[in-house]
Amino acid sequence: MFMFLQVDSCDGVLVVGTSLEVFSAYRFVEYANKRSIPIAIVNYGETRAERSKLSSIVYKSDSNCAVLMKQVLAALQLS
Repeated sequence: MFMFLQVDSCDGVLVVGTSLEVFSAYRFVEYANKRSIPIAIVNYGETRAERSKLSSIVYKSDSNCAVLMKQVLAALQLS
């Protein structure tokens, strides 16, 4: 339950490099969706969240995860 409390305190959920086929990962996204917390996904191909048509998905990219994360770090001046 502790991990769900962490989701409650987030402004959004970022999913990187997973299809969310394993329920242990998908349940956090499902939990965020039930609370209308925005979800952004970076993954090649369709994810379980997309197939479920979760309404809180606000962004989806098929970008290369490593390249995108380097760009995010640079934009945040963390690298």
